[in-house]
Amino acid sequence: AKEMQNVGFEVAEVEELDVDGQMIVMKDGQRLRWRRGCLLATDPQVEKPHEFVLDASSSSRVKFVGDGEEKLKFVDDKDAHVVVVGGGAAACAKSTELVREGVRVAQIFEEGTPMARLLPHYVGSYIIWHLKRLGVDAQPYSKLQYCRALGQEDAKGDKQLEGVLEIYVRRTYDALDVKKYITDFLLYFAQKINFSSGYLLANATNSLEMLPSGELIANCELCLRSSLFAAGPMVSVPHPLFGRLVLQDKEEAWVSGVCAGRNMAGRRTVYRHVPGHNSVKLGGDFELLCVGEVNSSLETVGFWSMRRWQMQQEPSTNGMPRRRSSGRGGGEDDY
Repeated sequence: AKEMQNVGFEVAEVEELDVDGQMIVMKDGQRLRWRRGCLLATDPQVEKPHEFVLDASSSSRVKFVGDGEEKLKFVDDKDAHVVVVGGGAAACAKSTELVREGVRVAQIFEEGTPMARLLPHYVGSYIIWHLKRLGVDAQPYSKLQYCRALGQEDAKGDKQLEGVLEIYVRRTYDALDVKKYITDFLLYFAQKINFSSGYLLANATNSLEMLPSGELIANCELCLRSSLFAAGPMVSVPHPLFGRLVLQDKEEAWVSGVCAGRNMAGRRTVYRHVPGHNSVKLGGDFELLCVGEVNSSLETVGFWSMRRWQMQQEPSTNGMPRRRSSGRGGGEDDY
C-alpha cells in the first residue's frame, strides 16, 4: 500500500529502552532512535508448559492452541481419548464439541471453575455441571505435571510404532495427589499473559510505571512519558468508574493503536473505553452472554442471567452444584 512505503520492518529483541535519549537498544547491538514519537504495542506472550513437563517424544501428539480460532481436525478415531488443558471459553467449547462427536474428553484447569478470573463463581459452577452432564471429565484445581509418549510394538514385536500418551496430572493444592491418563492426544490451550511486557521495558532509569501483573501504566492519551506511547494488551488505561482497565481484546488493541498514533502526530485525543459484548457458546443448549465490562483485571461488574435448566426428561436436578446452606433458614441458597 502507498501508506506503507515509508515504513521499515525489523525483527529483533529489545535489550533496553532509553526514554531520555529517545533510543531503543536491540540485543544484536543495533540502536534505533526516534524524534517525534515511539509506540510500544507488543503482543501478549503465550504461556506454555516448561520443557521438562513435555517430553520430546510427545511432540507429534501435543497440539497447542493460542486463541482457539483454529479448526482442529486431528482426531480421526471417534473412540479416541483427548486431554484438554485449559479453563478458558475456547477450551470448554472444544471439549463439548469433541464429546458430541463421540470422543472421550478429560479437561483439566488450575482454577476452581472455568474462566474463574472472568465469571462469578456460581456461573463457573454451572459450567462445570454442564460439562459433566455432557460427558466431559472436568478436573478443577489440576495442572499438567508430565507427559510422554508410550511406544507400541507391531504383531511381530520387533518394530516400534507411534503410540499413545502417558499424562500425569496433579492437584494444585496437593503435590502428592497425582492422577494418570492414557490418552491419544493432548490439546493445550495456552493462555496469553502480559506479565513480562512491563518487566522487559520498565527499569529504574526510564521511570516507566507498571502494574504488578506487568502492564505499563499510561494516561488517558495513552502516553507513558514525553513522546513515548503504548497501545494494546500491554497497557493499562484510566477508567472513570473502575480506576484502571487493561486492554485485552483485538478491537480495543486496534482502537488504542489508532488513538496513540493520532496523539503521536500532534493531536490530544483521549482514549475512551467502550464496554464490550461477549458471547460464548459451550454446547448446543448452553450459551453464555456477557454484556458490559468484562475484564479479568476487574471484579465482575454487571447483571448475569441464565436460562433455568429445563430438562423435562430429568425429574430432579441432583447433579446441579449447590452452595452450602447458610444455617439461618435451614434451606439451600438459591442462585
